[in-house]
Amino acid sequence: MGDSLRPYLKMQNLFCRDIDRNASPSLVVLPIDHNNPNSHIGSAYLNYNTHDEAKKALTKYRFAVVFNGHPAKLMYSALDKDRVFGPFSLKFQIIIKNLSEEVDVEMLYDFFSQFGEIYQCKTDTDLYHQYFGQVTYMDEDSVEAAVAGANQTRWQSSVIVVEPHHKAHLAHTAARLVKTLVEELL
Repeated sequence: MGDSLRPYLKMQNLFCRDIDRNASPSLVVLPIDHNNPNSHIGSAYLNYNTHDEAKKALTKYRFAVVFNGHPAKLMYSALDKDRVFGPFSLKFQIIIKNLSEEVDVEMLYDFFSQFGEIYQCKTDTDLYHQYFGQVTYMDEDSVEAAVAGANQTRWQSSVIVVEPHHKAHLAHTAARLVKTLVEELL
């Protein structure tokens, strides 16, 4: 069984980012200085008593949080941001190339969730104006399942190419380096 992001997440807390900084303070449930509408930084934490409660909220609201017409991103909160957003996390990511521009983030999530639990996903355009998707799974095994199950699949109006993140090897190299250094110190 592969590695997991779960030990590095606060599974009873959700993090909401990309909240419109210009949103009216009455739309944002945060401790805000109402005399200074720019007092919030565009993010919020939602705390629950249990992981199950947080998971239900995430399932219900993952794509429903909108401020001033702009979607916000909702995900589990990171306990160890260096692990969740640094090179270590690359081994949990897949890149979807040749993606049809009609595919939005919610469609991407719905399609790729068949291979495992998704931490976050996004669509974007690269430097060559090619539309692509990126999915971060909770487990390495899901990455392998997605590559095996979706690569070269016809989806929407194109045949998609699904690959592990091209820098995923950095996570494995860094882990081996740390292990070697620790062994040398002992």
